[in-house]
Amino acid sequence: MKNKILIFTSARSDYSILRNLIVKFDNKLKKNFKLIVIGNHFEKEFGYTYSEVISDRIKNKLPIKLNYNKKKKPNTNILISQIIKSLENKINPKVNAAILLGDRFETFAAAIYCLNKNIPIIHIGGGSVTAGSLDEYYRNFISSISNLHLVETNLHKKNLVERGINTKMIYVVGVLSFENLKKVKFLKKKKLLNELGIRNNLNKIIISTLHPETTNKLNVNIQNLKILLNVLYKFKNTHNIIITYPNADEGFEKFIEIINKYKNKKNFYIFKNLGYKRYFNVLKMSDFMIGNSSSGIIESGYFNLPVINLGIRQNKRFRGSNVIDCEFDCKKIQQKIKKFIRKKKKFNTPYKFKKNTYEIYKIIMQFIANKK
Repeated sequence: MKNKILIFTSARSDYSILRNLIVKFDNKLKKNFKLIVIGNHFEKEFGYTYSEVISDRIKNKLPIKLNYNKKKKPNTNILISQIIKSLENKINPKVNAAILLGDRFETFAAAIYCLNKNIPIIHIGGGSVTAGSLDEYYRNFISSISNLHLVETNLHKKNLVERGINTKMIYVVGVLSFENLKKVKFLKKKKLLNELGIRNNLNKIIISTLHPETTNKLNVNIQNLKILLNVLYKFKNTHNIIITYPNADEGFEKFIEIINKYKNKKNFYIFKNLGYKRYFNVLKMSDFMIGNSSSGIIESGYFNLPVINLGIRQNKRFRGSNVIDCEFDCKKIQQKIKKFIRKKKKFNTPYKFKKNTYEIYKIIMQFIANKK
């Protein structure tokens, strides 16, 4: 049997990380490869990021749309069951391996399907610790049932070994998304601002993304979002404030509703999705980042970007010296910005570029060959 491989993507974030690997497998394996595109890629609320898959000319793809009931509170259990049912109906389980990245509930659902179908799992991004979200449980479950592990740093490898994972099945490959940087054309700040529709005389940028904390109640998350927006509002006369939409975690619809009230406020700019090229440009040009996005922990270090990480969503995650933590308190956040952000210095980060797409491709294909 020829090598048959699945890769799963469920959001803008994981697709940008997996993109080069997806293109590699699509070109190499052709009909023996399938990209499974799940979830909010198809939602207009998140910028219809399926268009990126189309523009990359991925030939072998299987779309799986979810029924987000807009009239009711999003129910993660129902969405997980939808994914498993769709995979059961649409996928031929006779494949050699499935590649899963990260820790979202959609990825968790795909992992359950693969486990029950006895499909070997290759997990990218295990070994992290994020004690402030349900992602922690999803990620650890996926790691516990995976057969091959591709991790970002030696610290992540150490965490997996301590959980009983065979060290011989763990490869430190670095941050996959950093390879995209070689293909990004970095613009001058004025041209970037023009592309983003920002045509004022301000030269400073704040980038912000806040996701719901999945271990909190909705009213607490809403209050935290309002605290962040109140802080950002204080910079309206000195900075361009760029806000991107949250992930599709429970409570995202209310978050989007509140964020969009700032669309017409002075120097606020709201984006459903910037795309990885424009996003990397914004990271490079920003004065600081604030919120609780994983890119504030990982990709920010590449650009020596100061980050105020809010709340508990990224608790205990490995981070560089460019990231400092703060609770949701207006006064304390402003103090952190004053003391930390305004100090220009060179930071260190544990996240590096280790292996390119071709090297990772070889690791995966060797793993499959050894399984036969």
